[in-house]
Amino acid sequence: MVTLKNPPQAPAPLGAYSHVAEVPPNARTLFLAGQVGTRHDGTMPPDTIGQAAQIWTNITQILEGCDMAITDLIKITVFVADPDVDMVALREARAAAMGDHEPASTFIGGVKLAHPDLKIEIEAIAAKVD
Repeated sequence: MVTLKNPPQAPAPLGAYSHVAEVPPNARTLFLAGQVGTRHDGTMPPDTIGQAAQIWTNITQILEGCDMAITDLIKITVFVADPDVDMVALREARAAAMGDHEPASTFIGGVKLAHPDLKIEIEAIAAKVD
């Protein structure tokens, strides 16, 4: 079983994440490429929040296709083009997808993404003991 931890020696997390994800030996690990808000038909929501919601849908579907679930995520990295993005709305999109699951997380704002229409990209790592 993967264990998410916030050691008492560390300061409390500033948001809905854990400082550590401990993966036991022989766990199956997935490294998801950076996911963007593209729908199956190739279209993309025009705004950051719409793209974020689509990304979480895409990540959920990828995990399900690999016999994993959103609760198997152990680390996510969020890249956002606009450094002044509405963080409350982004947290709501994340919470809608992950509930109270809080993997280790990093947020990076103000980055240039691979295409000018991209507002957000999320890469993830998942692990599961079969």
